[in-house]
Amino acid sequence: QLTDDAQAKAMLTSQADLLLTWDAGNLLQQLLEAAAERGEESLHARWQTRYAQWQSARQAQAGTPQRRVAKEGPNWQAESQPQTWIERTDQQAVTAERSNSYTVITANNSAIGDNALVINNIGRIPLRWKRPTEGRPRRAAAAVGREVELVELHQRLLAGQSAAVVSRGTSTALRGQPAIGKTTLAAMYVDRYGQDYPGGTLWLEVGPDRRDAASVEPILQRIAAYAYDADAQVQMMLENSMFAAERVKSLLSGHGAMLVVIDDVWDEAALKEIQDALPDDSFLILTTRDFQVAYALNNSADKIQHLDVLSPEDARMLLQRGAPGLDDLLADRVASGLGFHAQALVLAAGALHFRGVRRHEKTAKEILDRVAAGRGFGDLPRMDKAARMNAVEAALKYSYDYLGEEEEGKKWQTQFRALGCFAQEADFDLEAAAFVWSIDVELAEEFMLLLNGLSLIEETSISNGENRWQQHAILRAYALSLQSAEERLLFPERHTDYYIKLAQFCLDCKPRDYDRIEQEFGQLQHAFNWCEKQSPQRTIQLSLLLNDFMRIRGRVSILNQWLKVSLRSAENSGNRLGKANTLQSLGDLESRLGNIEQARAHYDA
Repeated sequence: QLTDDAQAKAMLTSQADLLLTWDAGNLLQQLLEAAAERGEESLHARWQTRYAQWQSARQAQAGTPQRRVAKEGPNWQAESQPQTWIERTDQQAVTAERSNSYTVITANNSAIGDNALVINNIGRIPLRWKRPTEGRPRRAAAAVGREVELVELHQRLLAGQSAAVVSRGTSTALRGQPAIGKTTLAAMYVDRYGQDYPGGTLWLEVGPDRRDAASVEPILQRIAAYAYDADAQVQMMLENSMFAAERVKSLLSGHGAMLVVIDDVWDEAALKEIQDALPDDSFLILTTRDFQVAYALNNSADKIQHLDVLSPEDARMLLQRGAPGLDDLLADRVASGLGFHAQALVLAAGALHFRGVRRHEKTAKEILDRVAAGRGFGDLPRMDKAARMNAVEAALKYSYDYLGEEEEGKKWQTQFRALGCFAQEADFDLEAAAFVWSIDVELAEEFMLLLNGLSLIEETSISNGENRWQQHAILRAYALSLQSAEERLLFPERHTDYYIKLAQFCLDCKPRDYDRIEQEFGQLQHAFNWCEKQSPQRTIQLSLLLNDFMRIRGRVSILNQWLKVSLRSAENSGNRLGKANTLQSLGDLESRLGNIEQARAHYDA
């Protein structure tokens, strides 16, 4: 209601957390529409000025473009917002599945014997072991070379049961080179030697978002299910309960030596919680960029295997597999110029293949000239310095520029940049990309295959007949850094809307499709992080939508955090119904955890 523009601008700065959100902009649009409908020209003009100030401030908050990008392509701003988000504060509460208590299953309240686990106040769980055979066969099949390193890893495991694989040059101050091939080496080992472990093979993806003990609880609940063959009836009995690490360990023990890959670990606390849940006779492979995490595996530097760049022979093999017909001498020249770095070579091979055999010499020269001149991500200061390597940067920039050369190049480059809105190290389905790009799924698949050919994205798996896709952290960082200010605001919003719609769809299924939510949780958590900063209303809705799922699937600590964030959002935005629903959920959670006084405090608030 301020009439002074300077005061309004100052308020946008001082109360940015509240005013520079998507919800605040949506409210301003509603006020503009209301003033226009009533014919109040003076008030309409004032709201128009405030909306222009809001847009300017919000784009300034997002940051200016880190690189000049073409304006052509899909008119994202012209797309109307999904009707779901013409929001009001009278949203209806999500109906929760009620239950009396929440149980952490430990040795104190359960016992194993006679092919069953007996849990106090829950019942008898029949135990029927299913040998796990987890791995990354696609990655292993695509690998070349690394025979020397594979032999070294095998010898280390035979000698001491566990080994940490880090990039050469890792130290306490430097995480080490990403994309050097740590996960690929682990995948090769599982593929070659996994059948030798009678207890089976487990592949535990940790990633940068799991940095404490509570955050890895879902991983522990997942692997515990092998003890009862993931029986659906058992899982229903275990709703509102969670296995402690010690009990997961006992459930997995007694089936022979097990091979466990703990992939992409960023924190010692997360590693320790996982170790506490694994049988004593497990053989462990840890991949990490962090020396301290690697050291923590055995409290010894001797157990750490440092992974260097590819050998010249392996580098040539990798290039020639990706670009058939590439001359040996030219392959050696490209490999040397790119520092024998695996990810840089994969990208270069994609570019060489797409430009054709006749252009191999020219393409190689252009890539190497970029490296020599240092023209990679040089003008992208927002990129994490740990992920910046000149050889990879130059090869990636070349592939990005190649996208722009075709008739639909500007649109393709826009779509590549949009992929930066997806969660780091988490895969996604084709429909999600199509929604963010606002194109048909068939067209989205064609473009994904093009990106896959250029090694700008990876097809990770096929689930229920559906392809899933993932970008390496370096490629995602590059796409994100290229986004304009408008794109950094719009693409995450579209990403969030898709996953909220997906969550609602899964909950409307009979029975509820919690397995699909589990599969997409990395993206849902990423969406919630955006909601916390940009949309109080979405924050409340998403936490209430996933309330039962997180409670049932071992994410109680995360749920508690989400509900507290939602409560603050409801209070700050004046959403009384949202506050009431959130307090009810917090009270229910505390009650299930046995915290009666805390529950009463929430119910009485």
